Amino acid sequence: MVAGSGHGLARRRGLAVADLLGEAWIMPPLNSPTRLAMEHAFV
Repeated sequence: MVAGSGHGLARRRGLAVADLLGEAWIMPPLNSPTRLAMEHAFV
């Protein structure tokens, strides 16, 4: 995951997936291995 240094979560430690659910995402293409892994993490 990548975020700019000014992002509100950038300096927080111990983030969980639940902390990221309300954030905007740029995702890899559908059915790519990386996309499938990320979707699995959110389940």
